Amino acid sequence: MTSASRDGVRRFDQDGVAVLCIDNPPINAINVAVRAALDRALDGIATEAGTAGVVIASAGRMFSGGGDLREIGQAAPAGGPTMTELGARIEAFAKPVAVAIHGRAIGGGILLSLACHGRLGTHDATIALPEVRLGFVPGAGGTQRLPRLVGIDAALEMIALAKSLDATTALAAGFFDEIAEQPDSLIDAAVRRVRAIADGRLPWRRTSSLDVPAADEGAAQRSAERYRTLAADAFPGRAAPQAAIGLVLDALHHRFVEGLARERAAFERLSNSLETRALLHLFFAERALGRHEAPSRRPALSVPTSVRLVTSPRQPQSRFVEVVCAGDVDAGAMQAALDEAKAMRRLPIVVRDASIIERLEAAYLAAAATLERQGVSRQAISAAASAEGLPPPFPGASPARPAAEPRIAASLLEAFVSTARACLAAGMVSRAGDIDVIAVEACGFPAIRGGPLFYAESHADSTTRL
Repeated sequence: MTSASRDGVRRFDQDGVAVLCIDNPPINAINVAVRAALDRALDGIATEAGTAGVVIASAGRMFSGGGDLREIGQAAPAGGPTMTELGARIEAFAKPVAVAIHGRAIGGGILLSLACHGRLGTHDATIALPEVRLGFVPGAGGTQRLPRLVGIDAALEMIALAKSLDATTALAAGFFDEIAEQPDSLIDAAVRRVRAIADGRLPWRRTSSLDVPAADEGAAQRSAERYRTLAADAFPGRAAPQAAIGLVLDALHHRFVEGLARERAAFERLSNSLETRALLHLFFAERALGRHEAPSRRPALSVPTSVRLVTSPRQPQSRFVEVVCAGDVDAGAMQAALDEAKAMRRLPIVVRDASIIERLEAAYLAAAATLERQGVSRQAISAAASAEGLPPPFPGASPARPAAEPRIAASLLEAFVSTARACLAAGMVSRAGDIDVIAVEACGFPAIRGGPLFYAESHADSTTRL
């Protein structure tokens, strides 16, 4: 039996096993429609006497890019189960469920996989739980199931540091049960495993009922301390990685249902935080960068025209580059600049008339210089910058102790905000998010603030209004 794709899931049958194929391009996001379709399919399969079990697979180049980030911080959407509810149903299903992963599996794709009774992958498979990069922790039991499969160390590596694992490493860690020899044989191997579990030749493995492997309290605490330091270096000032470490340890200390409740509380608290809102704002702003406005196709005028690429000397490793267009730029010149940015392996941000990077950096350094002329020491200014996560305005100046006064930080932040507002008002970019991305990625504005324009908007009701 083969069915057409319905709400991003289609079904076909192989050797008495139902294969549910997620087909929701471009990234096979496991949104509410896909979850509802999987849930309905399980309803039917549960009563089919001739169906031994289920394989969950995906179409396209990857297994899944995760859940729908637009759901984060929102009430659970109607029309389908939450990821937690779907995972619980899969794990408790009366027939074995295996997942067949090819390409990338990220976030919600991993959470779904952890609830299955078997996990198979191809040699090119990679798995990742990047949630802490966006300010929250994995939900749906991810912080509790993963340590029960791979142990404390590997779980901390994936969850607290958001590191990905390749197929070989994931197999050695215990995430995968099997790696298919050839990509074309992945579904065949998954079907065989489901039948072997159904026939009793392989044991049922419900992840939530497993003990954490090689669990040792002392070793776990030492690992946790090491990862707290690593996470603080990788994600300075962020709450989610530190919360994630505590949740992973909960898998060692608590029953699954108790750990799940703790995870849910942390997930709700963090996903509704200003930090997560800021990081999600930047995420969606970066995605919008690929949509460039069509350059003018009018004939060149007597006005001088130019296109130049601008990077920040303060952030040489930035993933972005400004494409600054002065005058009336034709399509060929614009495309040449975009091609050059691509050759540099940087994402282009199209800016009109002048460099926003240069303006933001000049305003920031001018604000620091003004404070110094007013009698504030370089050490105090550096301390205020450091406390806010801003770059050092005076290289080599050691921050003063104790921490700097709030008014100093307010002056430094105001320099970013006022300049960003002026650039937007002048029409230098068409989207406010472009300026926020430039400020964060090229000028060192703290990501957890979401960029100067997001920061100003989110603090508009503050008594210390900028």
